Amino acid sequence: MKKLNNKKLVALCYAGFLLASLLLAVVQLGMDAFWRSTGKMETLTLTADAFETLNLEQQPDGSLVTTTDDPRMMLQNCPERVSRVEAQVKFINLDPGEFTLFYKPKPNMEDFDANYRLWAKEEENGVYSFRLPQDKIYGLRLDPGIYPGIQMELTSVTLNPAVSALSWFAPTSAWLVAFAVFPALIASAIAYLRAVVAHLGRRGQ
Repeated sequence: MKKLNNKKLVALCYAGFLLASLLLAVVQLGMDAFWRSTGKMETLTLTADAFETLNLEQQPDGSLVTTTDDPRMMLQNCPERVSRVEAQVKFINLDPGEFTLFYKPKPNMEDFDANYRLWAKEEENGVYSFRLPQDKIYGLRLDPGIYPGIQMELTSVTLNPAVSALSWFAPTSAWLVAFAVFPALIASAIAYLRAVVAHLGRRGQ
């Protein structure tokens, strides 16, 4: 069999990464449909009152203002199956800097861990969305900003919003980074190993 040159090897690794990504999206779509059909992944729309807040003050007009650089909105009693979270929020005076979501993947976790953190994808019309791993979770925490003095109007937070099937195939920022890096790294590793094997083979002759 003719050995692949480096350019063809890189192209093959990128094609394999794309195929694996498509298969994963199909699996995730199927799992989402399954859990929804069993009633274990229901759509819930919540207001700020449903959360335990820290370093956030409610104003007379109903808006929220961060009092430190570590505002938190915690939801301890959440559904076990949450695939997506959408927050409808308008930041009035400052950009939040970061808008993150923490989740607990284990029932015995006392506090939230930075290893289980997601960054929001800003959609249209003031919607910030998060896509979670499809596994059981035991708590959610929204951190709507990293500065004190941010004023915001939080309309709603929706757990498991209804989404189109095509949305599962939309690339995320994390996927774009992985697509830019991982196939090339894999191709380089294969080329290196191939060179090592060829060198050892020549030494053994």
